[in-house]
Amino acid sequence: VEQTMRDAGVDEFLMLPLQARSLKDVLERYCVDLPLTPQDAVDVEATPVEEPALDPKVIATFEQLTEGSDVDIYSHMIWPALDDIRNRLRTIAEGVEKKDLPAVYHEAHTIKGSSGYIGATKLQQYAAGLEKGAKEGSIEQPEMREYLSKLEDDLARVVSALEKEGKAPPKG
Repeated sequence: VEQTMRDAGVDEFLMLPLQARSLKDVLERYCVDLPLTPQDAVDVEATPVEEPALDPKVIATFEQLTEGSDVDIYSHMIWPALDDIRNRLRTIAEGVEKKDLPAVYHEAHTIKGSSGYIGATKLQQYAAGLEKGAKEGSIEQPEMREYLSKLEDDLARVVSALEKEGKAPPKG
Protein backbone atom coordinates (compact mmCIF):
# COMPACT_ATOMS: atom_id res chain seq x y z
CA VAL A 1 0.00 0.00 0.00
CA GLU A 2 2.76 2.44 0.96
CA GLN A 3 4.57 2.04 -2.38
CA THR A 4 1.32 2.40 -4.33
CA MET A 5 0.60 5.65 -2.49
CA ARG A 6 4.10 7.01 -3.09
CA ASP A 7 3.90 6.04 -6.79
CA ALA A 8 0.67 8.03 -6.96
CA GLY A 9 2.48 11.11 -5.62
CA VAL A 10 1.22 11.06 -2.05
CA ASP A 11 3.75 12.52 0.38
CA GLU A 12 2.10 11.40 3.59
CA PHE A 13 -0.66 9.00 4.44
CA LEU A 14 -2.01 7.30 7.50
CA MET A 15 -3.32 3.77 7.71
CA LEU A 16 -6.69 3.07 9.23
CA PRO A 17 -7.54 2.87 12.02
CA LEU A 18 -5.97 6.24 12.74
CA GLN A 19 -3.64 6.54 15.68
CA ALA A 20 -3.86 9.88 17.48
CA ARG A 21 -0.09 10.27 17.80
CA SER A 22 0.52 9.60 14.08
CA LEU A 23 -2.20 12.03 13.06
CA LYS A 24 -0.80 14.70 15.36
CA ASP A 25 2.72 14.20 13.96
CA VAL A 26 1.52 14.61 10.36
CA LEU A 27 -0.61 17.64 11.20
CA GLU A 28 2.25 19.31 13.06
CA ARG A 29 4.46 18.93 9.99
CA TYR A 30 1.94 20.52 7.64
CA CYS A 31 -0.20 22.88 9.71
CA VAL A 32 0.75 26.27 11.09
CA ASP A 33 -0.31 27.26 14.61
CA LEU A 34 -1.95 23.94 15.33
CA PRO A 35 -3.44 23.84 18.82
CA LEU A 36 -1.31 21.26 20.58
CA THR A 37 -3.38 20.72 23.68
CA PRO A 38 -7.09 20.15 24.12
CA GLN A 39 -7.24 23.38 26.14
CA ASP A 40 -5.96 25.33 23.11
CA ALA A 41 -8.45 23.81 20.69
CA VAL A 42 -11.76 25.48 19.93
CA ASP A 43 -14.65 23.37 21.16
CA VAL A 44 -17.02 23.56 18.20
CA GLU A 45 -19.89 22.15 20.24
CA ALA A 46 -19.39 24.74 23.01
CA THR A 47 -19.12 27.62 20.55
CA PRO A 48 -22.57 27.81 19.00
CA VAL A 49 -22.97 29.72 15.79
CA GLU A 50 -26.07 31.85 16.01
CA GLU A 51 -28.37 31.02 13.15
CA PRO A 52 -29.84 34.11 11.49
CA ALA A 53 -33.39 34.91 12.52
CA LEU A 54 -34.55 34.51 8.94
CA ASP A 55 -32.75 32.95 6.00
CA PRO A 56 -30.95 35.82 4.24
CA LYS A 57 -31.62 34.22 0.85
CA VAL A 58 -35.37 34.32 1.46
CA ILE A 59 -35.22 37.95 2.57
CA ALA A 60 -33.12 38.85 -0.49
CA THR A 61 -35.70 37.17 -2.73
CA PHE A 62 -38.55 39.10 -1.08
CA GLU A 63 -36.59 42.34 -1.46
CA GLN A 64 -35.98 41.63 -5.14
CA LEU A 65 -39.64 40.86 -5.72
CA THR A 66 -40.78 44.06 -4.03
CA GLU A 67 -38.05 46.32 -5.42
CA GLY A 68 -39.47 49.57 -6.72
CA SER A 69 -42.73 49.18 -4.81
CA ASP A 70 -43.84 50.65 -1.53
CA VAL A 71 -44.36 47.16 -0.05
CA ASP A 72 -42.43 46.67 3.16
CA ILE A 73 -41.75 42.94 3.36
CA TYR A 74 -41.65 43.00 7.15
CA SER A 75 -45.00 44.69 7.75
CA HIS A 76 -46.74 42.97 4.84
CA MET A 77 -45.28 39.45 4.96
CA ILE A 78 -42.96 38.65 7.84
CA TRP A 79 -44.84 40.05 10.85
CA PRO A 80 -48.27 38.77 9.75
CA ALA A 81 -46.76 35.30 9.35
CA LEU A 82 -45.11 35.51 12.79
CA ASP A 83 -48.41 36.65 14.35
CA ASP A 84 -50.18 33.73 12.71
CA ILE A 85 -47.53 31.33 14.01
CA ARG A 86 -47.95 32.75 17.53
CA ASN A 87 -51.71 32.14 17.35
CA ARG A 88 -51.25 28.64 16.00
CA LEU A 89 -48.85 27.83 18.84
CA ARG A 90 -51.67 28.64 21.27
CA THR A 91 -53.89 26.19 19.42
CA ILE A 92 -51.13 23.57 19.54
CA ALA A 93 -50.80 24.12 23.30
CA GLU A 94 -54.53 23.42 23.67
CA GLY A 95 -54.23 20.36 21.45
CA VAL A 96 -51.30 19.05 23.45
CA GLU A 97 -53.25 19.35 26.71
CA LYS A 98 -56.26 17.61 25.18
CA LYS A 99 -54.04 15.04 23.41
CA ASP A 100 -55.75 16.10 20.18
CA LEU A 101 -53.20 14.79 17.64
CA PRO A 102 -55.19 15.82 14.54
CA ALA A 103 -55.30 19.45 15.76
CA VAL A 104 -51.59 19.38 16.66
CA TYR A 105 -50.80 17.87 13.26
CA HIS A 106 -52.84 20.47 11.35
CA GLU A 107 -51.36 23.46 13.17
CA ALA A 108 -47.78 22.11 13.04
CA HIS A 109 -48.20 21.47 9.31
CA THR A 110 -49.36 25.05 8.74
CA ILE A 111 -46.52 26.49 10.86
CA LYS A 112 -44.03 24.37 8.92
CA GLY A 113 -45.23 25.89 5.66
CA SER A 114 -45.48 29.50 6.78
CA SER A 115 -42.17 29.48 8.65
CA GLY A 116 -40.48 28.00 5.59
CA TYR A 117 -42.09 30.67 3.43
CA ILE A 118 -40.54 33.48 5.50
CA GLY A 119 -37.21 31.70 6.00
CA ALA A 120 -37.58 30.84 9.69
CA THR A 121 -35.75 27.55 9.22
CA LYS A 122 -35.47 26.50 12.88
CA LEU A 123 -39.19 27.04 13.38
CA GLN A 124 -39.78 25.02 10.24
CA GLN A 125 -37.62 22.15 11.52
CA TYR A 126 -39.33 22.01 14.92
CA ALA A 127 -42.77 22.20 13.33
CA ALA A 128 -41.84 19.38 10.95
CA GLY A 129 -40.81 17.17 13.85
CA LEU A 130 -44.03 17.84 15.72
CA GLU A 131 -46.10 17.38 12.58
CA LYS A 132 -44.48 14.02 11.83
CA GLY A 133 -45.00 12.69 15.35
CA ALA A 134 -48.62 13.83 15.46
CA LYS A 135 -49.39 12.41 12.02
CA GLU A 136 -47.89 9.03 12.87
CA GLY A 137 -49.46 9.03 16.33
CA SER A 138 -46.02 8.20 17.69
CA ILE A 139 -45.58 11.23 19.91
CA GLU A 140 -46.39 11.40 23.60
CA GLN A 141 -47.51 14.46 25.54
CA PRO A 142 -44.07 15.23 27.10
CA GLU A 143 -42.40 15.18 23.67
CA MET A 144 -45.15 17.39 22.22
CA ARG A 145 -44.58 19.85 25.07
CA GLU A 146 -40.85 19.82 24.31
CA TYR A 147 -41.48 20.63 20.64
CA LEU A 148 -43.94 23.34 21.66
CA SER A 149 -41.34 24.86 23.98
CA LYS A 150 -38.72 24.83 21.21
CA LEU A 151 -41.17 26.45 18.82
CA GLU A 152 -42.06 29.16 21.34
CA ASP A 153 -38.40 29.80 22.19
CA ASP A 154 -37.39 30.08 18.56
CA LEU A 155 -40.31 32.35 17.75
CA ALA A 156 -39.14 34.62 20.59
CA ARG A 157 -35.58 34.48 19.20
CA VAL A 158 -36.77 35.48 15.72
CA VAL A 159 -38.94 38.32 17.06
CA SER A 160 -36.13 39.61 19.29
CA ALA A 161 -33.59 39.50 16.46
CA LEU A 162 -35.90 41.38 14.10
CA GLU A 163 -36.59 44.03 16.73
CA LYS A 164 -32.83 44.42 17.35
CA GLU A 165 -32.39 44.90 13.60
CA GLY A 166 -34.93 47.72 13.73
CA LYS A 167 -37.60 45.68 11.98
CA ALA A 168 -40.29 46.36 14.58
CA PRO A 169 -43.78 44.99 14.04
CA PRO A 170 -46.29 47.35 12.46
CA LYS A 171 -48.41 49.43 14.79
CA GLY A 172 -52.07 48.70 14.97
